[in-house]
This record gives sequence, C-alpha cells and structure tokens, in this order.
Amino acid sequence: MKSAVITIKSDPILKKEAQLVAESLGFGLSTLLNAYMRELIATKMITFSCKADRAVEQDAPSAESKMWMEAELANNTPPYDWGKKGIPFARPVRYEEGKGFIVEE
Repeated sequence: MKSAVITIKSDPILKKEAQLVAESLGFGLSTLLNAYMRELIATKMITFSCKADRAVEQDAPSAESKMWMEAELANNTPPYDWGKKGIPFARPVRYEEGKGFIVEE
C-alpha cells in the first residue's frame, strides 16, 4: 500500500505522551491516527472527547472575539427554534459559507 506523509504542528510533549499511550495499548501513533481518519470518513462525525486537566496555550482573542465575549447576549437572545424534529443529536453536520451549519438527514 502506498503511503502519504501528513505533516502537522504539535506540542512535542503532547506528541511524546500520545506515542507512549499508543505504545502502551499495543499500537503505533500512525495506526491510531489512520484509524481515526477512517472513522471520520465513514461516519462523517467527530468522535472524541476533551478533558481539560491542564492549561492549554491559546492565542490572544481578536478584537471581534472580545466584542462578542463582552456583549450581553444572554438576556436579549430568544431561545433557538430547532423546528419540529428538535435538536439534531448524533447526525452529521456540514458547513456552507453564507448559510451556516447544515444538519444532514
């Protein structure tokens, strides 16, 4: 099977920790990343969880982000109307520029 090289930027400590966990489970990191990509393609869903157990470095928020964070929207925003079908749990979603997120049927 031919291979393609994917280059990503990652924190070196994060990479090493991921390699150690993968190895402790009997896998190489490449094997787990390939399995994740296959699952992403098959399900068209993002299926992982995040647990914040340490500080994560982030870029400083932009002026627009600060404006939205400081805006008092909670008291002025009506509840979102999800329609007759309700909230779309566990259904694939795609983004279309100018339209927003589209829930797949």
